[in-house]
Amino acid sequence: MHNLLAFTPVTVTAEVGDKREISSLCDMIEFLTEWAKTGESKTWEIAMKACNAAQAGELDPQTAREAFLVFARRSKILVPEDTKNITVKPSVAGFGGFAL
Repeated sequence: MHNLLAFTPVTVTAEVGDKREISSLCDMIEFLTEWAKTGESKTWEIAMKACNAAQAGELDPQTAREAFLVFARRSKILVPEDTKNITVKPSVAGFGGFAL
C-alpha cells in the first residue's frame, strides 16, 4: 500500500536533456536504485533508507520524499518548479547546440 502512495511530483534530470517525474514511493526507490550504479553518496544512502523504511510502513512516505528532495538538491539533479515546462529540442542538424 505505501509503495503506491502518490504525492506532489518531484522532477529530476536523469540524463542529459532527460527529465523524470517522481510521483510515488515506487518511483523514488526505482530512481535511487538506478542512481546507485553511477555512484552513491551519504544523502543517497539516507534517502534510500528512508524510502525502504516508508515502504515497510516504519516511516511516513512524505518524510521519505523530503529525504529524496535533499538528495536531489545536493546531487544537483532537482529541476526547479519554475522551469518544469521548459523543454529542450535539438536544433537543425549541422548547426549543433540546442534550441528552446
